Amino acid sequence: MAKVNKDMNEVAKRIAKEYGVGKVYVNDKGEYFTDKCNAYNSVDDRKKIRVIDCTTTIMKTEDDKDEQINTD
Repeated sequence: MAKVNKDMNEVAKRIAKEYGVGKVYVNDKGEYFTDKCNAYNSVDDRKKIRVIDCTTTIMKTEDDKDEQINTD
């Protein structure tokens, strides 16, 4: 499987924010998953899964604007 590129990273961050998860899994077909088991079941070889770690916390400010805080 190809390396994770910028576009994949952006999609993964959007999915992570929408579903409130820290990791997003991508298979060799370009399908995104928030559940590791579903991702592994979508391929015949686990090596075809890439894990994108989106470890940012989304917080709402008083103005209801999204503020990202890095939790590293």
